[in-house]
Amino acid sequence: MVERKQISTIPLAEVLRHPLIRREDGLEQQNEVLLRLLCEAQSNVIQLSAKLREAESQVAVGKESMPGAWKGFSLSLRLSLILGKILGMRSPVARLIKEGNAARDSRQWAEAAKYYSQAVAANPRNGPIWVQLGNMRKDAGQFDLAAESYDQAIRRMPFNADPYVQLGHLRKLQGDSIGARRAFRMALERDGMNRNADTELKALR
Repeated sequence: MVERKQISTIPLAEVLRHPLIRREDGLEQQNEVLLRLLCEAQSNVIQLSAKLREAESQVAVGKESMPGAWKGFSLSLRLSLILGKILGMRSPVARLIKEGNAARDSRQWAEAAKYYSQAVAANPRNGPIWVQLGNMRKDAGQFDLAAESYDQAIRRMPFNADPYVQLGHLRKLQGDSIGARRAFRMALERDGMNRNADTELKALR
């Protein structure tokens, strides 16, 4: 049997000539198809790994150039928001998110909320976009709708600190210090290293 680590480095033609690859009993064509699929799968994994590294690099650049824009967002949420752009933006939902991102970057909060709302209507399981929708509604002064969006995000990402952090900011804007403290404590329960939640909670004491 050819070792898995060899598949990604040995040309397909050479793999198919390997003495341990059975070429009798009518299995030659079957082996070739299976090995080609395996090689293509491993190639896709390598390409995805490269794109993830590119995403991490873009996150680092984003943190330096727009530190305020990333405030309160974990690496996983930043990556989820960036990967759609890097991996193609081909689906209708992805295009809606792209339009929402453009409106957000132009500080058109209500317009961005419109696109994000359509995106989550098409894919309600997208927790990070529920957070973005909440942020846009919050910035547009639609506090009740923002709270509903964060609640939806929490339902879909119950162990993620980000929706709680953003909900805490919303409650703080509303003058609800008790609600803000509760939300920031919930965020720290999920991510004890969340500096944003920790700083905000200490400021509210």
